[in-house]
Amino acid sequence: MAKGELMVKMTANDLSIISNPEFQDFLRSNYQKSSYDFVLNPPSGLKFPVRLMAEQMKCYPKVAQKCPSLLGKNLVFLSSSFEQSSGESAARFKKTFMQGDRLLDLSCGLGIDALFLAERFKAVDVCEINPDLLSVAKHNFNVLGFNHIKCHLQDGVEFLEKVPDDSYDWIYVDPSRRVPGKRVFDLAQSSPNITTLESVLLQKAKKVCIKASPLMDLTKCKKQFSSITALIVVSVDGECKEVLLILDRNAHWQTSVTSAVVLDTKHTSEGYRIDEQAKISAPKITEIKQYVYDPDPAIVKAGLRDQLAKEFGLHLFNPAINLLTSEEKMDAFPGRIFEVEAVLTFNKKLLHHYFRDHQIKEASVMKRNFPFSSDQLRTMFKLKESRKKVICFTTLARGKKVCLIGTRIFTKLN
Repeated sequence: MAKGELMVKMTANDLSIISNPEFQDFLRSNYQKSSYDFVLNPPSGLKFPVRLMAEQMKCYPKVAQKCPSLLGKNLVFLSSSFEQSSGESAARFKKTFMQGDRLLDLSCGLGIDALFLAERFKAVDVCEINPDLLSVAKHNFNVLGFNHIKCHLQDGVEFLEKVPDDSYDWIYVDPSRRVPGKRVFDLAQSSPNITTLESVLLQKAKKVCIKASPLMDLTKCKKQFSSITALIVVSVDGECKEVLLILDRNAHWQTSVTSAVVLDTKHTSEGYRIDEQAKISAPKITEIKQYVYDPDPAIVKAGLRDQLAKEFGLHLFNPAINLLTSEEKMDAFPGRIFEVEAVLTFNKKLLHHYFRDHQIKEASVMKRNFPFSSDQLRTMFKLKESRKKVICFTTLARGKKVCLIGTRIFTKLN
């Protein structure tokens, strides 16, 4: 939690009220209402403080989307801090490689990651400098019966400097990306500045996991730390959510590996993972085939497009564009799949006639390496939104502008 960040105050009495089963029942029955309208026109005879109910109503949809298993357990949430918290899928993924006797969460926040990671450790220490935020996290730990989590109202860096070397198997840190007046994406600008702490972190623990912004520059990331053994880009439901940096005190024995992990909140499996291998030559360039594949953004950000193409036997039709193609349908592909109906030269008059003759009035509009924005193209051709029909405006390898018309194919991973 960054110093100076505003926070809704939560007293011990507030926490008791919110965890009351009657409060939770009322919340479940009214969460779909606007919290703003609720404050302006609270129902008559309401037994609970309006401000508390409104704050939880604001959080409820976010919790339902990001951490569905935490609903209905009389927990407390704060909207101002839930935004940066990991979602359940990402938190569960961390459990697959983080485990041991002792864990330190250097910047606890609401403690969402700690809640899931605690299942893999015998003892957990969490640090948080904001007393109100820590009281909420501690309350939730107690409600869920995590008695082996010890909470420290202290700056994590100061706490770290006082503990003996080799105190932990893992240290986890999610630096605040909210600093006074702006949001930041570079770890050197986050709070704490984790780039200055590499040495002390690896004195206190064998391994460290740092959660960074999905907008983080991966090349710069690798240069900021000398002990990186893994860099993992994580996406959930087709959206990049976080970048994980794994530091190891024995990094000089290992080679850094970049990976992409594709997760889905609708399924409990670990999803799809692709790890960087030896240099992969780019797939050959060909014309657009029957199926076009749009790789998950985590794979693109991790720079593993060509490796993905080799794994699935796919080809490029323009090396400058992260779209792949083949004659065969690959249902296990991690990303969006389209069956191509037509590939037309970009000509406004021709396309207007085609859309009219084929009664195409709505579609999901994409653009790849094209001079107009998706909104401009949607307005240009008067297209409403649709998830099934797809129109992609793009450029072929030799510079020809085309309009690719297709139908989206839905699978477990997309």
